[in-house]
Amino acid sequence: MQVRKQSSSTPQIGLTPLIDVVFILLIFFMVATSFDMPRLLSLKPATGGKGGNAERVIVKVDVGSNGACFLDGTFQTCDEVGSIIRQQGQGSDLPVITLTAKTGAKLQDVITVMDALALSGLSDTVLMPNPTQAPDQNPDQNPELSGMEE
Repeated sequence: MQVRKQSSSTPQIGLTPLIDVVFILLIFFMVATSFDMPRLLSLKPATGGKGGNAERVIVKVDVGSNGACFLDGTFQTCDEVGSIIRQQGQGSDLPVITLTAKTGAKLQDVITVMDALALSGLSDTVLMPNPTQAPDQNPDQNPELSGMEE
């Protein structure tokens, strides 16, 4: 019976397969990466307990279901809300806008109103919670309490 001698050389790793793997990883990350710059909304945080400027007007904008907008209780188209507020406040300080999403309002409708306000130069926007939604209940568990739907 013949016994074979084991080779004393260490196994070599080929360079060509490693280069192939590196290029495959490079292609994967190039395809998976998004080069779009996300558009950010700058919102000022609310400060409680401090006195504010009493001369500034507060305008209430409600966004309802099906994209309906209500400016101080009157129905307006969401695209025209910013220009109407701008025309009403000419000659005075820009108003503070309180934006409330009512039950059934879609998130896209709220963003559309915020974009229209920003295009009109109205940047002081405060997002208000839906007053009909109880704060201690989870809207995911009860769809009737949901303030915004995606």
